[in-house]
Amino acid sequence: MSEAEKWILGCTIVVALCTIAAVVISVVALNRKTEMQLSPQPLIVAMEKEFTTKREFELHVNHVQSEHDKIFSKIGGVERGAAASLENKIEVVRKDLIHVGNQVSALKAQTDLQNQQLARMDAKLDRIAEKS
Repeated sequence: MSEAEKWILGCTIVVALCTIAAVVISVVALNRKTEMQLSPQPLIVAMEKEFTTKREFELHVNHVQSEHDKIFSKIGGVERGAAASLENKIEVVRKDLIHVGNQVSALKAQTDLQNQQLARMDAKLDRIAEKS
């Protein structure tokens, strides 16, 4: 084995050992448990002299539930009213469109009739012009 090959082999062994050491250090660092502090504390629980009873809590829950039911009932009423109003407006627009469509059809028929009459008058004028 030549001197250059020995140096290359030695350097390769050193690099391999450094890589293994880095992997071991990374694994140890990842496995180490670290303590995490949240700041400011989101859930500070203070001890009180007196807590509410279960009965009072249930009454509060029932009251809140009834308030929510009233609010959702009102929301539902508003939604139904808005939907009915929108449906009425759509029906009015639909009727207006039908009316406009009928008027356009009548105007087209009238225009076609007038065009036919103008064509006959034009032909008659051409015949009169040829006779003179």
